[in-house]
Amino acid sequence: LKLSLLTRPHDDSGIAFFSLCVSRYHAPPAPAQLLVQVADVTEQYRLHTQSADRHAEIRYLNGELKHHHAALQTASEELRRADRANANFVTVAAHELRNPLTPLLGYLELLLDDECGPLTREQRATLEVMLENVLRLRNVTSNLLDLAQIESGHVELALYPTDLPTLVEIVCLRYREQLELKQQQLELIIGDLPLVLCDETRATQIIDQIINNANKYTPPNGKITVRLECRDDAFVVLTVQNSGAGVPAADQPYLFDAFFRTPAAAVASSGTGLGLHLARLLIELHGGAIWFEPLEGEGSMFCLTFLACEAVPV
Repeated sequence: LKLSLLTRPHDDSGIAFFSLCVSRYHAPPAPAQLLVQVADVTEQYRLHTQSADRHAEIRYLNGELKHHHAALQTASEELRRADRANANFVTVAAHELRNPLTPLLGYLELLLDDECGPLTREQRATLEVMLENVLRLRNVTSNLLDLAQIESGHVELALYPTDLPTLVEIVCLRYREQLELKQQQLELIIGDLPLVLCDETRATQIIDQIINNANKYTPPNGKITVRLECRDDAFVVLTVQNSGAGVPAADQPYLFDAFFRTPAAAVASSGTGLGLHLARLLIELHGGAIWFEPLEGEGSMFCLTFLACEAVPV
């Protein structure tokens, strides 16, 4: 007879557990006897109970984890569907907005060129305001399309050895009229540079955004300094420094976030807050980087790097 567990009241712990084993013992010529073995297994039972409780708890937690994992997978898939739907909506909306702009721009340019007859001063001023806003809307839709394409991984770069100073000079010439209107001084400093590996169209877009940003937020009679230099024969660094109020320290970590605009920028000019974000995405696709450096006193400086051709293995 074997009983694994017997319970008995215990003065200290309340209940004690014992194992009882009764076996027949016979050693002739002595008569047969019963051998009774009693062992205190209270501690073993306590450990066994704790282990069983832990296993039950682990099984429960494992079930909960599986349940939450399934819920997270479902939520993740729903978010991916929402992201795809959002990207598709942005793409379609931007296309639908941009398509009518092409003929509208064409007609405005015809009118401003007096192709439909001479204009009065008031008519010309009205059409110029219309043209400015149509161009701004075209820029917004282009930025939205670029963002959707980059985030979906549909942007391919045509990388070729390129003379970066030429691109910078072309972009600076585009802003000659805006610089003159605000009486801003632009200084261009170019060192001895190697060719860089870049997509000419996208690189021009990046440079244009940085120069445009400087033109916007440099006050009248301010100064913009554009510098190109080579570092470690690996990168060509473009820095655009401008005088002005600078960027508050609290806003600096968010400058390259999508749709972020500082309160001062929102008051000073219109915009979507996509320009610097797109510049960061595009320069990173080139294998470069972009960052902001505050200047002591007034002003700010944006720096970006392009990979020098000498640093690219053949």
